[in-house]
Amino acid sequence: MADLIRSDYPLGAPIPGGPHSVSVSLPTMADVIGYEEKEAGVVSRMQCGYPRFFEHPYIGELKAFLREEHDLPNGIICLVGSERSLETLIEYVDARVLAKGNWSGFYGVVLAEDQAEVAERAKGFLQHTGMQISSREAEDGLVRLGLRPSIFEEILIERDAESLVIGQIARMIGVDIENLFLARGGMNAFYASFIGISEWMAERGRTRWVQLGWMYVDTSKILELMGPGGTPPIVWYDVADLEGLADLLEKEKASIAGIVTEVPTNPLIETVDLERLRAIADSVGCALIVDPTMGSVANVDVFRYADVLVTSLTKFAGNECDVMIGALAVNRDQVIGRNVFPFIQKRVLYPYVRDVQRLAAQIGGWFDLIEAANESLPQVVAFLEHHSAVDCVWWTGSREQVECYRKIERKTGGFGAVLSFSLKIPLADFYDRLELPKGPSFGALFTMLCPFIYLAHYDLIKTESGRAFLAQAGIPIDLIRMSIGAEPASQIIDRLARALGD
Repeated sequence: MADLIRSDYPLGAPIPGGPHSVSVSLPTMADVIGYEEKEAGVVSRMQCGYPRFFEHPYIGELKAFLREEHDLPNGIICLVGSERSLETLIEYVDARVLAKGNWSGFYGVVLAEDQAEVAERAKGFLQHTGMQISSREAEDGLVRLGLRPSIFEEILIERDAESLVIGQIARMIGVDIENLFLARGGMNAFYASFIGISEWMAERGRTRWVQLGWMYVDTSKILELMGPGGTPPIVWYDVADLEGLADLLEKEKASIAGIVTEVPTNPLIETVDLERLRAIADSVGCALIVDPTMGSVANVDVFRYADVLVTSLTKFAGNECDVMIGALAVNRDQVIGRNVFPFIQKRVLYPYVRDVQRLAAQIGGWFDLIEAANESLPQVVAFLEHHSAVDCVWWTGSREQVECYRKIERKTGGFGAVLSFSLKIPLADFYDRLELPKGPSFGALFTMLCPFIYLAHYDLIKTESGRAFLAQAGIPIDLIRMSIGAEPASQIIDRLARALGD
């Protein structure tokens, strides 16, 4: 277990260490801020990053080769996982196309840089939708093209990997395998569901979406930027005030396409009363998308309430923190689920085959991780709640959340692996001293944490209005999101205690 609690990752090093790692070490608050401010001394040391936010070196290497090999014009090169993804990207960015095609087996486009916002829109599209090629896909291409001698040696299950993965996830969710799809990531699963439902609902004059609770940044961005006809979403932050939400939606019911919520939410770990929310969706006549990634479908049973369930398998299922995959399950017991199924099916971007094989090699450890985290989480929470340097702790077992959480908790489940907390002492004093892996992502075999608002909403921190907005939403700037791993709780608590000054 000693290997799981490594804390010696230098700035920019991949966590846990292989070339396909999805997290990256940001060991001090100065590093975090330097990364967000794009300081050269920090950015130059980044060997990797969370894949949807950071271009993997293998993808950069492949782009350089394709530019020269196919004599591509100067401009922004984007590589995506399918021909349909390519056309969707081009339509969204709305820029002059200098070249597009299948180059050496990769779908790509070169966009003109004559508009300042083109690069930002292209980057945003790939970040939000997860349609870019994966690092393993690029690596295989580099080997096939003779640019690298071999692929990184790792454990894969090559035979029947798809059946193994889909079968285990379907059993855990409680869905027939024909109603379950793998996707390039959790965000691609959400994007496909959102667009598919939007298309069907738009035919019925319904174009308005509802975001319930503070939500992961890319989910919010898809709702904000990619809705039908540019209709802005209704954002309702208070997951406890469902009666207020019901009253609002009753007035707008003819226009509402769907409601999206996370169970629990990220990063405040709030749990909505899903039974009541389902009743509201039914009374409005709209779809309900539920994302249980934070709690894990191993702990919470939410599919029966949803028209569509979306989840990231990068977390918990991919517990070695080195594969990007998601899944979505369509509930065809619901009228809306039956109708939107074909619309969603054509929008999903299937993951690269070697990523599925890598997930198949890890997924068997899902229950062991969840069982260990479920046992350790309450112990870590108890330590933090009673520490004089800790201001507030958010978790699924808190007094405000536990009743709603218990309604969806599986008999074999627990409170999960993720908590958030804020401090009474300066954030940097604690964060810089802490001897645990520090970087984005969660749901790994090893405990890890990050200053979540700095990484996900740094733009809000930088302005007075943004800070006021966070305060109004009840989110402290120094909030830390922590994911419990498989280490003994005593080891985790010991590290926390030393960083808190004990």
